[in-house]
Amino acid sequence: MLSKVTTSICLASALMSGTAIAATSSTSPVAYVYLASSVNNGNEHILGYTASADGHLTPIPGSPFYALVQYLAVNGKYLFASSAPGLTSQNPAYLYSYLIEPNGALKYVGATNTETNSENRCNVPYNLDFDHTGSDLYVYASYVGCTVNPENAYQSFSVNKYTGALQDLYTSIPSASVTSPLVISANNKFAYAFQGTGYMAYGRTPHAYQRQSGGELMDIAVDLPSPAGDPPNFQGLFHAGAATDASDHMAVFEIYFLSNGGGANRIATYTINPDTGALSTSSTFTNMPASLVASNVTMRFSPSGSLLAVGGSGGLQIFSSNGAAQEKPLTGLIIKNDFITQLYWDNANHLYALGVNSGLHVFTVTATGATEAPGSPYNVQAAISLIVQPK
Repeated sequence: MLSKVTTSICLASALMSGTAIAATSSTSPVAYVYLASSVNNGNEHILGYTASADGHLTPIPGSPFYALVQYLAVNGKYLFASSAPGLTSQNPAYLYSYLIEPNGALKYVGATNTETNSENRCNVPYNLDFDHTGSDLYVYASYVGCTVNPENAYQSFSVNKYTGALQDLYTSIPSASVTSPLVISANNKFAYAFQGTGYMAYGRTPHAYQRQSGGELMDIAVDLPSPAGDPPNFQGLFHAGAATDASDHMAVFEIYFLSNGGGANRIATYTINPDTGALSTSSTFTNMPASLVASNVTMRFSPSGSLLAVGGSGGLQIFSSNGAAQEKPLTGLIIKNDFITQLYWDNANHLYALGVNSGLHVFTVTATGATEAPGSPYNVQAAISLIVQPK
């Protein structure tokens, strides 16, 4: 079981290899920002910051918080973190729960073992996603059911809003082709899993789920129609990432492979049927916007759905969005020559982007463009993952 080690704010600043983060802030925060970091074995922790109205970051009192974790999720009251198997042989597969205190500090409240067989470390948790109400937590788990060949699935947990405890509800049908991350429709009824960490894809059929009244994710069959028209030398079409907006639309990153060895990256727009979860599109190869981001894609709509951030190998690009209409490039690459692994928005027009080499970036984004916030980027060492809790 993890314990919280309170360390001085000076340690948080010392972990910065680039811009230092100010120790005080005179404005009320617009968000709490957390990063899981693994500097070295025995010094793993969650770094916590407050974000001011201009996007500047300030360490939360007590940060860093000791925690041997990988991925993070928040629901307004609690932060949940998946354990980091492999960093130590004494660390089984757990989900850890932390109360977010009024100043953003984290208070450890409990742990849930996700394994079905502790000896084989089955159901190892990775990515975490909440439904839109924050009452149900979905965990992308590997080695589900202790199979010889690794199979993946989504485990559904309900959150006790009074204690932060998790109740295991259901595990979706395991398959080697189940991918991450999970995207959930605006009406909170359907969820889809698209490949978001590489080129590997399995045909044109995403893994789709329908949320049950108790919060469980149950497998359903949904096709992903291909955009009309193909480019010259067309050889294959794969999806490499997806995001849902606030009005039952979905953006899907499409990679076209060509027989001459070339390729073309496009962003397709789909409409989600609110009753069945079926997907339809008016996107074609000629009307879809091209993306300057190459692969390994992560995508995230702003809360209003009017802006779409696309990150991955090569950097970060912003698009304007308008429902079922095709996305339109708003910017070029605002981060270049870096692999952007995670993206999150707050409710104050800030976009947070975690790069492998360039660290944590904060941008203020409007309909006219993006401006890097004061103090950004922050070169946090060994950052594994990012999460943002808007205020």
